[in-house]
Amino acid sequence: MNGRVTRFDQRLLRLLAHRRCVQVSLLGLAAMICSVSADTVYIHDMLYVPLRAKPESEANAVTKSLASGTALELLVRAENSDFVMVRYRDSNGESTEGYIHQQYLTKTPVAAARFEAMNEENQALKDQVRQLESDYATLDQALASQAQQYTEASDALTLAQVETERMRKLSQSASALDADRTRLEQQNALLVEEITDLRSLESKKQAEIQQQWYLIGVGSALGMALIGFLLGRRIYHRRYSGGWS
Repeated sequence: MNGRVTRFDQRLLRLLAHRRCVQVSLLGLAAMICSVSADTVYIHDMLYVPLRAKPESEANAVTKSLASGTALELLVRAENSDFVMVRYRDSNGESTEGYIHQQYLTKTPVAAARFEAMNEENQALKDQVRQLESDYATLDQALASQAQQYTEASDALTLAQVETERMRKLSQSASALDADRTRLEQQNALLVEEITDLRSLESKKQAEIQQQWYLIGVGSALGMALIGFLLGRRIYHRRYSGGWS
């Protein structure tokens, strides 16, 4: 259980660290969105340029007017001319080659395109914020679940410790009872031996007493017989002076 509680502690610490990272990320993204959205201005940049068949201002147009921000592939710069040869690909993927004056070209996207890119980036950041908020809510739920599991594990650990202490006391009591039982068995064995010895001694004493009484009885009988003989003899001598001497 201690190992289990330690694993919960580690998971909670990781969840708290992740939660802190999410909070920092949300704050950073919010600041970025504010910086993008603040002081937004719009540029009126409606310019349409034709793509011509020759490097001349009066040459026929091979395409309709191209709007500002249209991407072109630079092919060849015309000699002694301000026109360059480019390739244009429409939305269907079909390409058209022609000439366009260099004054209409720039290496950087026009303001509208940059603004659109910024809007897309802003939207992407908002999507990230929503995703982080969702992750944050999920993380809160996971953290609450982990806290609940931690509480349940702590309660289970407390119950296990109480039960372990109770079992330890019971084990000690059982050990003490077993020791008392062993001691009593040893005492009983000694008492049985003493009783057996006493019975044997009593048997011997009774045999000796019986033998002594037998001898006393025999001696008494002999004494009585002797006394009777002597008394009879004395009486006889008194009656008959010529009897035994």
